[in-house]
Formats: sequence, structure tokens, C-alpha cells
Amino acid sequence: MPSNYYVVFYQDADGRMPVQEYIIEGNDKKKEALLIAVIQRLEVLGPDLRATNMDKHIDGPIGELRKGRHRILYGRDGDEYILLNAFLKRTQKTPPEQIELAKKRFTEHLIKHKKR
Repeated sequence: MPSNYYVVFYQDADGRMPVQEYIIEGNDKKKEALLIAVIQRLEVLGPDLRATNMDKHIDGPIGELRKGRHRILYGRDGDEYILLNAFLKRTQKTPPEQIELAKKRFTEHLIKHKKR
């Protein structure tokens, strides 16, 4: 099945990609495989992933990829999904500071790439 959407890792001013770092930290191959599979599903299904338990709308352009307790917050800009931050969920609600960080990074990404 061909990909209709593009997935991009947010990159900060120092060139770091926090979501990529989260995926590979600790050299946990099972975690890597799970999260890569969810990202690939997003790339293929785009907004149709919302019909599954792997995706949830959070606020405005921010969505949440879910696999087990792992979360990846992303922003959508047209057919592009920007992976903004990732964390291990420890509470029932998504922490507000994680949502604010995702919003900040999404805005930075749009400005850097001159998209509004």
C-alpha cells in the first residue's frame, strides 16, 4: 500500500530529534518496533488512523499516537505529520506540559519551514 502522507521528525535548533531519541533510547528493540509500526500506520492511513485506538485528537492541530503506555504527540500540516515529542504515560490524562511543549514545537516547525 503506497504512502499518502509524510512523517517528519521535529528537529530543534541544535539538530536534536526528541522523538527519534525517545524511540531508540535504552536500546529496547521491542519498543522501537512498536513505535515504528504505529508511525508507519500513520504514514499510510493519515487521518483514518483516528478510527483506531492508536490515535487520539488532543487539541487544535495536535494529536497523540498511542501504543501501550508510549505516546507520541504530533502536529498535522496538510499531508505532513510532524512528530513533536514522546513520553511514557504515567497518568490517566496527557500531562498539560507535554501538550504545551508539542504546541510550541509545532509553531517553531511551521515558522522554520515558513508554513502557516
